[in-house]
Amino acid sequence: DVSADAVRAQRGGDDHRERAVRPVRSTRSRRRWLLVPAGFLILLGVLLLRPYPRDQLRPQASLEVVDRHGAALYYSAAEAGGKQLWVPLGDVPPILTAMLIESEDKTFFDHAGVAPMALVRSIALNLQRGAWDFGGSTLTMQTVRLIKPHPRTVLRKGLEMIDAVRLERAIDKQQILEHYVN
Repeated sequence: DVSADAVRAQRGGDDHRERAVRPVRSTRSRRRWLLVPAGFLILLGVLLLRPYPRDQLRPQASLEVVDRHGAALYYSAAEAGGKQLWVPLGDVPPILTAMLIESEDKTFFDHAGVAPMALVRSIALNLQRGAWDFGGSTLTMQTVRLIKPHPRTVLRKGLEMIDAVRLERAIDKQQILEHYVN
């Protein structure tokens, strides 16, 4: 008969601790856990590859009826209500667009719709202040929200980021600015 003390002594003395035996996970169980992130990445890829719906990019303006000299005779109400005219970006004073970019999204011409560092900074500021005051949205993300208004939730923020990347692939930066100012 071999006692437990004899086994411990043979292994190196009483101070040696026996290791707990961990159950071995099956390969099937590990594969299941890999399917979750893989499925998420595939879904994200599919969402990003879908083209942005062009019908949502049409200008929202009032119908304008003019006489033969170009004088306005009648304006119909726009979908948002009231009189609304689409202004081409070339007619917007450059100082206005420069101030807009400086105040809202300094990296507008350097990102593809989402500015990760702006999001990190907004999360840090929100945690520091204990309130959700900063969103970290780029001009492109704000344009998406103006085109498709929605409640502000974390899920919608994620979908807004996806739509911002899709919008950047569909139209150029100048067109995005034009949509934003209108």
